[in-house]
Amino acid sequence: MKQFLRYLILVLKGIVYGVTNLLPGIGGGLILIILGIYQQFVNSVGNFFLDLKNWRKNLAFLVPMLVGAAIGMVVFAKSVTFVMEKYTVISMFFFMGLVIGTIPSVRKQTQDMRLTFKRAIAMLVGVLVVVLFKYAERQSFQAGWSADAKSLGGFLYYFVCNLLAGGASVTPGMDGSYIWMLTGIFAPVMEAISSVTELKTIFSAGGNMGAAFGSVHWAVLLATGFGAVIGIIFFSKLIDIALKKKPSGTYYFILGLVVASVYGLWPTTPGVAETSAPLWPVGIAVKPMDVALIVLFFAIGLAITLFAGSRPESRQEV
Repeated sequence: MKQFLRYLILVLKGIVYGVTNLLPGIGGGLILIILGIYQQFVNSVGNFFLDLKNWRKNLAFLVPMLVGAAIGMVVFAKSVTFVMEKYTVISMFFFMGLVIGTIPSVRKQTQDMRLTFKRAIAMLVGVLVVVLFKYAERQSFQAGWSADAKSLGGFLYYFVCNLLAGGASVTPGMDGSYIWMLTGIFAPVMEAISSVTELKTIFSAGGNMGAAFGSVHWAVLLATGFGAVIGIIFFSKLIDIALKKKPSGTYYFILGLVVASVYGLWPTTPGVAETSAPLWPVGIAVKPMDVALIVLFFAIGLAITLFAGSRPESRQEV
C-alpha cells in the first residue's frame, strides 16, 4: 500500500510538472524544486544510461513521473491555453508569486550558501541568461519564425527547438515555453498536444479510428517528444555534474535564473480597454478593478510556494 501511494504521489507530481511546461514563463525546474525532487530528477535522468547499478531505482522514479507529465500536458493543454489567453495578466502575477516564493527553497538546497564574489558572478550570469532569452523571444515574434514539421527540414527544426526546450524545462528559472516562443513553434506544439484528445472518439459510439488518428498532428508530436526527451537527458546530466562539483555556485546561478524570471513573466501584451490604467513598467494596461485580483493571486502563488518550501520534505531527496 505504501508503495502504491508513493507511485501515486509521483504521478501527481508528474502531472504538475507536465502542466507547468505548458505555461509561458514558469519552467518545470522551479516546480521540481518546490516539489522537493529536483536533484533526484536530474540525477535519475542524467545517469539513467550510465548508472546501470541503480537502473531499477531510477526507473521506479521516472516512469510514474513521466506518465504523470504526459497526462498533465494532454489533459490540460486546452485549459491552459484558454486561461492564458483570457486572464493573461492575472495568470502572470500568480506565476510571479510562485516564482518569488521558491527563493527560500533554492537557498536551502545546500548548506553553504554564503555570498562570495564568484557566486555573485554566477548569479549575475543567471540573470543575464533570462534577460537575453526574453529579449530574443520578443524579437522572434517580429520575425515570425515557423516551420512545417511534415517536411524533413521542418521536422529537424522542431527536433532541435525541442532539444533546447527540454533542456530549459529542467533548468530552474528557464522555461521550455520560452524556446517554443523564441522559435515560433508555441502555437503549433500546443495544437499538436491538444489534438491527442481527439483519440477519445475511438471509444465513443460510432467513433472512426482512421479519422481520429488522422486528426492528430503526429509530425509535430514526434519531433517534440524525441527532441524534448534527449534535451532533458543531456541537460540533466550537465546539471547533475555541476551540482556535485560546485553545488553552491550552481545554486547561485539557479537563484539568478529564478530572480530574473520575474522579469521574464512580466506581462507585455498591450491592454486595449479605454478605461484601463497603465501598469508600470511596461506598456500593459489593467482595469482598476483587476488590481485587487492581481494582488490576490500574486499572494496566493507566493503563499503556495512558501508553504511548500517550509516543509521538511521540500528538501532534495538523494
